[in-house]
Amino acid sequence: MNGPGTVCYVPDVQPTLSVVIPTHRRAWLLPEILEPLLADEATAELIVVVDGRDAATLEVLEATPDPAGVLRWSVLEPNQGLVRAKCHGTRLAGGDVVLQLDDDVRAHQGLASGHLSHHQAGEPLVVVGSMHVAPGMRRRVLERVVARNYERNYATAVADYEADSGRIL
Repeated sequence: MNGPGTVCYVPDVQPTLSVVIPTHRRAWLLPEILEPLLADEATAELIVVVDGRDAATLEVLEATPDPAGVLRWSVLEPNQGLVRAKCHGTRLAGGDVVLQLDDDVRAHQGLASGHLSHHQAGEPLVVVGSMHVAPGMRRRVLERVVARNYERNYATAVADYEADSGRIL
């Protein structure tokens, strides 16, 4: 018998994927961030949480091609911060699996499909993968150094994990 909080998987049912991206005044990054996710058939819904009303961000979202009709957005007013924006987007998500990405993480082709494929094994898990920071960020020198170090350290951790998948990141 399954109690509250028990996760049940039905092996023959394909799980659905919701992608949640909180954003705060980074309209110029969104086209590059959204395009590969919208092109990925595994993306059942793509939710952008606009943290604090921003006309430029809303213009980009309204102009974004979405032939599959999976893109939607919500505006938090006033701005609530990254954690609340992620939680808000996750509450809106209807997918069986939720992939949270920051608005400066470049999603490569196949990211959503690859992420979802790890969940199809039927076991509850957390999937951690490579995260590449988008170029063109208006960052101070220290922030650029931290971002480069983060990406390099993350790449090393992922390579170690791929060499021994029994390890937990």
